[in-house]
Amino acid sequence: MRKKIRDHLGQNCLSLGKWHAAIGCAEIARDVYAGEKHILGVDVDYP
Repeated sequence: MRKKIRDHLGQNCLSLGKWHAAIGCAEIARDVYAGEKHILGVDVDYP
């Protein structure tokens, strides 16, 4: 997978631990729940 990402980005990438994606998703969910309207450049439309 890292090779595909590296080829797509045209640069090396760093592989983090197995829980980093889950932590990132949890942080995004927390921000959406708290009412954030823009996350990583994406508009959020959540009641």
